[in-house]
Amino acid sequence: MRETKRIAELFEDLHNGEPWIDVTLTGTLQHITAEKAAKKVSPNWNYIWEITNHLFRYRKIVLQRVQGNRVTAPANNFFEPVLNQSEKVWSATVNAFKKSEQE
Repeated sequence: MRETKRIAELFEDLHNGEPWIDVTLTGTLQHITAEKAAKKVSPNWNYIWEITNHLFRYRKIVLQRVQGNRVTAPANNFFEPVLNQSEKVWSATVNAFKKSEQE
C-alpha cells in the first residue's frame, strides 16, 4: 500500500504539483491554444493534442488494470488524428485529461 501511495503522489506532482522536472502537465496545457495543440511540426512526430489524448486514454487503461480488469490498448496506442480542432474541443480534451488525473 505504501508503494501505491508513493506512485499516486508522483503522478499528482507531475500533473499539478511540484515535480522533479519543474513543469506540470496541467500548467503547460493551460497555456496552449487549440491551434498550437494541433500543429504538426514534423511528419514523424505526434502533435500536442495527440499526445494529450494518448496520455489520458492510457491513464484510464492503467486505472482499469489497477482495479483488476484485463484491458488491452488498441493497436494505434491511442495516437489518433484530431478531426475537430476547435478551441471548444481542445478545452474538453484538457478537462478530460484533468478528470483522468482525479480518477
